[in-house]
Amino acid sequence: MVRTTPSIDPSHQDSLTGLFGRAYLDEYLGELASNSDEKAFAVLFVDLDRFKWVNDSLGHQAGDTVLKIAALRLREAVRDDDVIARFGGDEFVIVMPDVQSVGVTTKIAKRIVVELNKPIVIDGRQSGVGASVGIALSDGSSTSADILRQADMALYEAKARGRGRHVIFDHRLAEKADRRMSVEMAVRSAIELDCLDIHFQPIVSMADRSVVGNEALARLEHPELGHLSPAEFVPLAGDLGLMPVMGQWLRRHSFGRHRSLGLSSHISLNLSGPEITRPSIVDEILADTEEFGITPSSICFEINEDILIHEEMRALHTLQRIREAGFLLSLDDFGTGHASLTALRTIQVDEVKIDRSFVSGVEDCAVDRSICQAVAVLAEGAGARVVAEGVETEGQFRVLQELGVHLGQGYLFGKPEALL
Repeated sequence: MVRTTPSIDPSHQDSLTGLFGRAYLDEYLGELASNSDEKAFAVLFVDLDRFKWVNDSLGHQAGDTVLKIAALRLREAVRDDDVIARFGGDEFVIVMPDVQSVGVTTKIAKRIVVELNKPIVIDGRQSGVGASVGIALSDGSSTSADILRQADMALYEAKARGRGRHVIFDHRLAEKADRRMSVEMAVRSAIELDCLDIHFQPIVSMADRSVVGNEALARLEHPELGHLSPAEFVPLAGDLGLMPVMGQWLRRHSFGRHRSLGLSSHISLNLSGPEITRPSIVDEILADTEEFGITPSSICFEINEDILIHEEMRALHTLQRIREAGFLLSLDDFGTGHASLTALRTIQVDEVKIDRSFVSGVEDCAVDRSICQAVAVLAEGAGARVVAEGVETEGQFRVLQELGVHLGQGYLFGKPEALL
């Protein structure tokens, strides 16, 4: 018989949430996995989606309150004999003994997502966290380490698919995790050995197609994995905490290439959240421009509006210093984040980039055309140029011209290439 959850011994208890701690979780899972006559069991790995933002913006005390409330809501969501443990930080693990079907686990996972997505009021301020859930089912041969790792892989996939959802582990996720590990090693190696490449994609005037700027983009060619898409390796660099190092590499190499080629157009570079929150970032940028003889007004830093949501105070201070130093600012992927209009009102920018998802439908979709037109009007009202990303056809080019878009970027004008 599978035992029901006992009352929590203080030595097994997480002091903050009152849930079981990591030590008891390991003991209980090991017992379930080692008893071959036990019925099937499941492990749910739960991660709070926006906890870092709460912790950083409202303080650690508010973060602790969120964890306590999350623990209470998890208790309400699970069955009486399920074991809930705080795994560490904002991660929780639920062990479900005696699982009759996968439907039982998905029902609980959905309930967890709903419960943890409910608003939390702290000091009169309403905050939301939400949760992602990874599910792994025992197969009779799984060790406790195996099933935890499988649940963790499923959790990673749930977060990658957009958070606020659950994913059940299957062996395709294991293959995906192996690939991720290989790409992680490739990224680390490329940065350490200075093996990244830099390509430039032109930004043109919609009036006469003359090149007015170039966006600097990191590229990675691996001897065994081949060409790695930025969509694959850049997010991994973020997960590994390597964005500041990669950003510095890209900045210095693009400055050097700009000087050696004697380019008159400006350079656009992405500035990530982890870079913006570094206290020394502005001084580092100024030191690089001085070393390479680059005028600040010839450099445009592109930022994503989500940075202003998750890192508002630190981001605003840094961006203000960047503008005061004479650099240009561009608001990237406009319209795809949570607070586009707020971002446009909060900071003074020189450019607003219409996301390619709207540009792709500008010929045939009245809604996309209206959005592009509205962004052009908003940008003009804010004193900024508007740039259309992902322009690929002559038809898109003509419509965007008619809508008053100033600049364009996309395969119609040129693919990212190494400038020799």
